[in-house]
Amino acid sequence: MSKMSVFEADFKDCSFGFRPKRRAKQAIQRIHKTVNYGRVYWVVDVDISGYFNNISHDKLLTLVEQRISDRRVLKIIRKWLKAGVMKGDQYEESEIGRPQGGVISPLLANIYLNYLDTVWEKRFSHLGTLVRYADDLVILCEQKTHALEAIQVLKAVFGKLELTMNVDKSKLVNLWLDREGFDFLGLHHRRLPKCSRAWD
Repeated sequence: MSKMSVFEADFKDCSFGFRPKRRAKQAIQRIHKTVNYGRVYWVVDVDISGYFNNISHDKLLTLVEQRISDRRVLKIIRKWLKAGVMKGDQYEESEIGRPQGGVISPLLANIYLNYLDTVWEKRFSHLGTLVRYADDLVILCEQKTHALEAIQVLKAVFGKLELTMNVDKSKLVNLWLDREGFDFLGLHHRRLPKCSRAWD
């Protein structure tokens, strides 16, 4: 499906998951550098409720159609999305979500959240640094007011995408006072003591 590779040119620098020559290690390095060598004291640690199972087919296809006009390719994607799932010995049609186990699923998931990446880069990057790996994302902010505004922006964008923020698992972390830090991509992150930073 080489036609789908056109989307790579649209993806933003904040996105690291399921992309050529991009890995989780690079996302972690971006966080480490921004937190410890920048002015980051607040982190918006975000969990999206059931992301992969709640992607709107109609909205996803609208985003795909902005770049792909080949009706045959669009028809194949529609069939993938509607492929359904097996639960035990019962078949269930898919009305939302991406195809389970499909080779194209990671790309479709990135296309969907690229809407967030684009909006953030164009209008809200002054609030903080967005780092995203698939549906795992954090926003690294200097001020609490920026972090609180970022939360409202995220909720608004998620609303347009018919997604919801999991308020039980999402949290606002104060790196200046909270020595516990935050977890991202299987690692624990926090600000290093001042004496550990080369520029000090």
